[in-house]
Amino acid sequence: MDQLDIDELKRVLTATEPGRREAPPFHRVSSLSAPAQATTLRQSVEQLLKSFGTKAGLDVEKLDQMLRQIQHEEENAFAKQVAELAKQSSWNATTLRHGIEEKRKAHELLNTSRIIPPLVPTRIVLDKPFMIWGPPPTVDRTAVESNIESMHSSLKFRIDTNKGGGAAEYAFYFFWRNDNDFPVVVNVDTSLILTGFCQAKAGRGIFSGDACFLQIYSELLLLEWWDQTNGLPAQPVPESSQMKYVVQFSSSAGGLGSPPDNKYEHFFSAPFDLSYTLFTIPGKSVAVFYVHLNLSYNFTRGGGDINDRIAVDFKSPQGNYSVICPSVNVDILTGPPPRVQI
Repeated sequence: MDQLDIDELKRVLTATEPGRREAPPFHRVSSLSAPAQATTLRQSVEQLLKSFGTKAGLDVEKLDQMLRQIQHEEENAFAKQVAELAKQSSWNATTLRHGIEEKRKAHELLNTSRIIPPLVPTRIVLDKPFMIWGPPPTVDRTAVESNIESMHSSLKFRIDTNKGGGAAEYAFYFFWRNDNDFPVVVNVDTSLILTGFCQAKAGRGIFSGDACFLQIYSELLLLEWWDQTNGLPAQPVPESSQMKYVVQFSSSAGGLGSPPDNKYEHFFSAPFDLSYTLFTIPGKSVAVFYVHLNLSYNFTRGGGDINDRIAVDFKSPQGNYSVICPSVNVDILTGPPPRVQI
């Protein structure tokens, strides 16, 4: 692997991840979770209403104060989230400007280099990732099982909980080196094939039940390994074809007499195709292609009930559950630059 040190790659990627999460790409949606204090107050309100039902008495003034406090906590949490997102505006602007400039260079290169005839690009098939990465196991999350195999590399994991929340990411890493002395413009495509099961279930309560969300999306990221001006590899401007949602579940249950809110979906060899167009790779330079599943989940109200559950299963042997990434494909659109006639 000329010009690519795996240990150095791990170091850089480890440093990249927190920053990338703090600065969400333009297409990513974030969910506002209720703060712990607000959740506790909601539970207290329910207890107060329960007391009213059993004792036929209700402290209206105290109830009103608690409801106002809940509203105040939620408004503060929202204001903090808006402030954090505002801090990222300069980062997003810099990234966008860089990406637009790279697109401009790609168009110029297409206009000045020897173009490969339409519909007959040179296709490079990267049939094995050099690394598969998953988060460490926790009480609610199993360790990732991975297998690197030509056109059939896979990973397996399971998450199962009825309280709290968290985030996890599972990734396949590929690389390609442009051995030419000149830059090339390429299109990149890949696919994640999912076989498994996802569920977000919220149990009912006395007057209102629990609530939870589960969000999973697949994504193709391109890292410009040759450009680490700020100590981290740059990325081209995002395209919508780089990301596809797998599930977006939001469950919220009612009071007594209502059923739990249960959302689920099975996947049977379901493909999620991802791509990027007009990516310029300089001569003698390495590009890293990063294909991953990103999960976030939380019980935003309550949790801990026997009827509550967030489950993501891509591991069960009975159904041969897994996440497969067959390959990353690189289509080279340009050839060497034209010779200058003297």
